[in-house]
Amino acid sequence: MIQFSDSRPRSVISSDLKIDGNLVTTGELEVSGKIKGEIGAATMVLHPTADIEGQISAGDLVTNGTLTGTVSASKIAIGSTAVVQGELTCEIIEVSAGARIDGRINHVPGKRAQSQSKAEQIAET
Repeated sequence: MIQFSDSRPRSVISSDLKIDGNLVTTGELEVSGKIKGEIGAATMVLHPTADIEGQISAGDLVTNGTLTGTVSASKIAIGSTAVVQGELTCEIIEVSAGARIDGRINHVPGKRAQSQSKAEQIAET
């Protein structure tokens, strides 16, 4: 299981919040709300009420919510309540029983450094 660190800043998007735009953090992001746009983070956790449409670049991603779009991450963990549509590119993937995936999964060795640097590049713009 992916763990949050004590040293990185954490941002939380609550279930009543809807965002249409891009979000970038070099820290950790917890989402329960809706986001449409490009997202970059070191670590992301999507709770069951999360609804994401767009592009995600993360070091590690855990999803239990709805995700439509493309994901580039080192490690992706897809929980039993997750609904994923799109293209996933990662080094490591975990899929729990009950998860729904409709799309493509690309395995790329050494994805961690690429995903973290992409989030940092987005943060600089």
